[in-house]
Amino acid sequence: MCIDYRALNKLTIKNKYPIPLIADLFDQLGGARWFTKLDLRSRYYQVRIVEESTIEKRVLFHKKHDGSLRMCIDYRALNKLTIKNKYPIPLIADLFDQLGGAWWFTKLDWRSRYYQVRIVEESTIEKRVLFHKKHDGSLRMCIDYQALKKLTIKNKYPIPLIADLFDQLGGARWFTKLNLRSRYYQVRIAAGNKPKIACVTRYGSYELLSMPFGVTNSLATFYTLMNKVLQPFLDQFIVVYLDDIVIYSKTLVEHVEHLRQVFEVLRQNKLYVKKEKCLFSQKEVPFLDHIVGGGKIRMDGAKA
Repeated sequence: MCIDYRALNKLTIKNKYPIPLIADLFDQLGGARWFTKLDLRSRYYQVRIVEESTIEKRVLFHKKHDGSLRMCIDYRALNKLTIKNKYPIPLIADLFDQLGGAWWFTKLDWRSRYYQVRIVEESTIEKRVLFHKKHDGSLRMCIDYQALKKLTIKNKYPIPLIADLFDQLGGARWFTKLNLRSRYYQVRIAAGNKPKIACVTRYGSYELLSMPFGVTNSLATFYTLMNKVLQPFLDQFIVVYLDDIVIYSKTLVEHVEHLRQVFEVLRQNKLYVKKEKCLFSQKEVPFLDHIVGGGKIRMDGAKA
C-alpha cells in the first residue's frame, strides 16, 4: 500500500538524526571471520506513532555578565513552521501619554521573564477581525485566517458537477428550496482545534465554539455534513450544492411527503432553516444562477 504524503512532508520538521559513515562501519567489520545478516520483517511498520515526535536541536551555553550560564537552543527549524502570533503591541506614544501627568514612578524588572510562562498544548494566534454588513442589515464577523490556511492540508472533497444536478431536476414539477440558518456555524469545533481558530486581543482571548466561514476545509466539512445527513434522499428527490438544498417532486401530494421526511431529518440533527430565504412548493425556483421549472432550465436574469 502506497500513500501520497507529499503535502504532509512539506509541513514536517526534518529530524536530522546522525547516520553513521559507511567507512566507519566497514572498519568495524574488517577483523571478523564469521557473519550473520538479519533483515527485519515489516521494518518501518514496527514503529508506533506517538502523539508528539522529538526533533534534534543544537544546544550551547552562553556566559552571562554575572558569571552564570544561559542555555541557548537552536529553534530555527521550528520557527520556520510556527504561525506568528501578531499580538497587538501598544504604541510607545500612547504609553508616554499615560505617564505624562504622573510625578512618582516605580520600575520593576521581572526575574527569569520568559521562563515564568508555562507552555500550553495549543497556543492561540492573533487574527484581524472586522464586521461586514449583510443585505438584511445584520453584521457578519470576518476573521483573517490566511496564516492558518497556509499550514492546513486541503480536504479535496468531490463537489458534484452542476450539469448532473440539473439533469435530476429536469422531470420534476414541484420544488422547494431551503437555506440553512447560520450554515457553517451549526458545525461544532473539536475540542483540540478550538485554540487554532481563536482570536487574541489585548483584552483577552476568544475561542469560537462552532466552525466559522473562511477557514480552510470549512466548505468541505459542511458539504460532508449535508451529504451525511441527507444521504437517504440524495438522487431520489433532493439535490445539495454546498448550502443550497432543492427538494423536487412530480406531484404536489408526493412533494408534501418529501418535505415531511426532510424536515424530520433536519430536526433530528438540530439543523435549522432560515424561513425568509426559503421557497416552498413552487413550480420554479432559482438554483445556481439559473431558473429551474416546467421541465426547462434558463439563466436567471437578475444574476446576469
